[in-house]
Amino acid sequence: MSDVFYPLSLIEQLSVEKFERTIADAFEDGSTSTRRGWSAQNFKRRYGLLHAPLTEAEWRYLRSFHSQRHGRYDSFWFRDNVHREGNAKVRFTAPLPLNFQGGARRVQLTFEEVAAIRALPEWDE
Repeated sequence: MSDVFYPLSLIEQLSVEKFERTIADAFEDGSTSTRRGWSAQNFKRRYGLLHAPLTEAEWRYLRSFHSQRHGRYDSFWFRDNVHREGNAKVRFTAPLPLNFQGGARRVQLTFEEVAAIRALPEWDE
């Protein structure tokens, strides 16, 4: 059931943050040592998504989609058509927000990639 695409494309704003896993060890003398948690040039992406105002039917569909993924448990595919960065296997990072302003259902969500991926090589590599 995890090979399903995110169902809504009414995106008003999308931000993509690439992050890496670095582990820092602090020592008694005040110095620190760092090491990578993942291989070099590997990262995950975090998607911040703000939907355009949703209708009641679209909100119910999103709520059902979230419930079928067991909240933050199951992964699904998210297609980044805004930045043209391809598809990403992601999970919800927080529960669905339940507070709305007036009749507008402007839902803000955050997805996080499930596995680290290798960055595309740069020219100097």
